[in-house]
Amino acid sequence: GLTFRFANVSWDLTELPWLYAQKFRLKKHVYPAAIRVWGAADDITVANCRFEHINSGVLMKAVNPGDRIDHIVVRDCEFRETDHHGISIEEGLLWGDTLPDRAGHLFDVKILRNYLRETGHRSPRVGATNAINVQNAETLEIAGNVVERAWHAGINVHGAKISGNVRDCPLTRILIYQNKVTDSIRTGDDCGNIETWQGGSAYVFNNVSGNPGGYRYDHWMSDRTSGTPGGARFGMAYYLDGAFKNYYFNNIGWGRSSDIMSRHGATAMFQEIISYQNMFFNNTAYNFVKGSRRQAP
Repeated sequence: GLTFRFANVSWDLTELPWLYAQKFRLKKHVYPAAIRVWGAADDITVANCRFEHINSGVLMKAVNPGDRIDHIVVRDCEFRETDHHGISIEEGLLWGDTLPDRAGHLFDVKILRNYLRETGHRSPRVGATNAINVQNAETLEIAGNVVERAWHAGINVHGAKISGNVRDCPLTRILIYQNKVTDSIRTGDDCGNIETWQGGSAYVFNNVSGNPGGYRYDHWMSDRTSGTPGGARFGMAYYLDGAFKNYYFNNIGWGRSSDIMSRHGATAMFQEIISYQNMFFNNTAYNFVKGSRRQAP
């Protein structure tokens, strides 16, 4: 029953993107949140709270070697007008960490029945601000959430482990179901309203994804953003980014236009990038330029 409002951010204008991995663990003040865990945590529930005009709603990260974040629940909350994420729960490993003991790990997470609108207005210097963001939980359930007008992805989930890491993750199980994401990817492109990365098994079912954005602003054309047919946008309803052992079924996706020369032309229902061992069945795609597209497996 708590309400959080009017939190600010600390900007370091000298922060260099290529030093991100080295400085992330040290400069924690750059990554604030209304409710934050910066280390180990167990058995935390955030329920029936309201977050408005804040930096980030709930941020948890297992930043140190040996940190363990487990038994986390965020349910029945409302998030509006955030600078960064609505909800972001992450293991500690960063891009390029090949060894498993460089940081802590994430275990069981549940994100249930939350409402998120207008998240991600001011991205941090490095990274994107997804409405719901989970990185490498061992077991994960994201269900019953409604996301509207997220400035980047609506639901963004990394499974198993980061690319190139040598850790074994044999027990990963991800459930993403009965969520609704509409009008997202408003500042950026090359992502999905609902997106899964890396390892499964991941089951994505009974979701609705509408009007994925990804509008591309080219200064040299006045009436559309690209001379390439279907190139005005690059946002997808469902995106599998290097994802494998994913099962997408009973999902609905819709776009505003299938016109290949329209600024409203929705790129694709599904996109796969360097993916394999995925299955799609009983899905409905309406009003897209393409039903599905993929990079070479």
